[in-house]
Amino acid sequence: MAEFKNAEEMLKNYTAHGCFVVAGERPNVMTASWGFFGEMWGKKVAVVGSGCAGITAAADLRKEGHEVVVFEALHELGGVLRYGIPPFRLPRTVLDREITNLKAMGVKFHTNVIVGKSITMKQLKDDGFDAIFICSGAGLPKMLHVPGGPSVRFDTCLVTGTVVSPYYDSLLGKLIVYAKTREEALRKMRAALCELVIGGISTNIEEQLRIVEDERFISGNYDLAFMGNR
Repeated sequence: MAEFKNAEEMLKNYTAHGCFVVAGERPNVMTASWGFFGEMWGKKVAVVGSGCAGITAAADLRKEGHEVVVFEALHELGGVLRYGIPPFRLPRTVLDREITNLKAMGVKFHTNVIVGKSITMKQLKDDGFDAIFICSGAGLPKMLHVPGGPSVRFDTCLVTGTVVSPYYDSLLGKLIVYAKTREEALRKMRAALCELVIGGISTNIEEQLRIVEDERFISGNYDLAFMGNR
């Protein structure tokens, strides 16, 4: 068991054979437990995506002795860790070191490969992969129907077929209605939400509809704890 005073010191000494890190019992002390990764004896696994889920799965599978190959659609590895989290929160040197450690463990990486286009699922199976772990995080709107009518507006950059990256701002669009009274505005919003269809990716349309149909919201009798109490 190795002990370090801080995370930076620990990372400097972190090697591919360190399988997990835990906080020490004593204040300001971190401990790292080391393990040895032997020859690949298990299954051959393809991991699609190199974000949080992808690199975690790759590490865990490799520690179990499986051969792991990670396919990333973009030209750099890391997914949301690289493109979604600012460097002052997650220094790129830390991320790069983790990826280097995975490579030293025997995990293979391929960038600029879009599974489903560059290579098909069938080709992966034909190449001898026993399992495919999909954690790409991306979505493809297969259908888009925008509500219309007087004083109803939907602001969005989406069009049918647009690839929604896992690194996108979660605001896909804004549905706006206007009416002279709150009652009429809520009626318009309910109708517009029922008319709005975004197929192929997960949205909160149903949740928004439940909100505008909630008696507390309709009456205006709600506060900041409204969402937590639903």
